Amino acid sequence: MSLSADEFSLLQSATRVGRITKFRIPNGNGVRNVIGEVVDEIAFIRDRHKVVVQKVKYPQHHLWDDAECGYRLGYFTVPRDLFAPPRIVWRNYAMVITETEVDFLLQQAKQKGWRIPAYF
Repeated sequence: MSLSADEFSLLQSATRVGRITKFRIPNGNGVRNVIGEVVDEIAFIRDRHKVVVQKVKYPQHHLWDDAECGYRLGYFTVPRDLFAPPRIVWRNYAMVITETEVDFLLQQAKQKGWRIPAYF
């Protein structure tokens, strides 16, 4: 499915930089816990999706690691709704990206000065 110019523009401008990101602990009665603030993003647009890697700065160090930042994967999408104007929806379900797309994201990360682990 191709995007209209308005939908493409919406995807291009979609960002969560500056927003607080949270998660739910399984069996935690729906309580949301703060992970941190999204301080940067790298992304590419494929089909009706903007695939994003968010750099999240923790408000405090996590128990499993003493890193100051973590990375969250997700995507923005433009749902196809014939009776409503185009809108953006954030999703962070499992996704699959190609090796070429991983290379593209890693190049963006390097250009922004992100620390890249040795195994990449």
